[in-house]
Amino acid sequence: QAQQLMKLGEYEEALKLFETFLAQVPGDPLATSGRAEAIMALNPPAPTRHAVTQLRRLNSRHNDFSPVIAGYDPDLLYFTSMRQAGRNRRQLNRITGQGASQIFSARIDAHGEWHDINPLFDPVPGALWEDGTFSITSDGRDAYFTRCRQDNSGPMGAEIWNIKRLGGRWGEAAEIELGPDSIVFAHPSTSHDGNTLYFVS
Repeated sequence: QAQQLMKLGEYEEALKLFETFLAQVPGDPLATSGRAEAIMALNPPAPTRHAVTQLRRLNSRHNDFSPVIAGYDPDLLYFTSMRQAGRNRRQLNRITGQGASQIFSARIDAHGEWHDINPLFDPVPGALWEDGTFSITSDGRDAYFTRCRQDNSGPMGAEIWNIKRLGGRWGEAAEIELGPDSIVFAHPSTSHDGNTLYFVS
């Protein structure tokens, strides 16, 4: 009942119910966190100068995630999405039923509007892979991303791939050799100088 009151914005009544429940069941994790949320709702922190807004132009009806601003060009954004891109529709994700995840780029114009939303890689007919978690060096010459491939026997796990940017264009992607094939590597992130690569394994 207290959780429902929270949804309705009845924070004082919700707080009373949380405290009544905690008196009977001390330390209950849901009631403890609910009580803390009710107190914060009644005494919100002072507002900051930061404004958090939804970028409707970039968001689709599908999953859109892992945005990263290009360090060499603050008007350029890369992000991962499960949207179906234009005429070149890729295979569906076998788990979510959505489009397989791809890396996209977008550019902001002088009016602050995002446009030129395009896949980073041209679709390859029959290709069975998904890309995500894009990370780019501050000079914009190297980028790393997660690629999950499949073959006829099934998923091949997550790998870290690299692309290099020469003459304003991205070259061919290549897998980074980090260890045995049986080990999963994912979620790459580069240091500011590009000399260190952090990842999950």
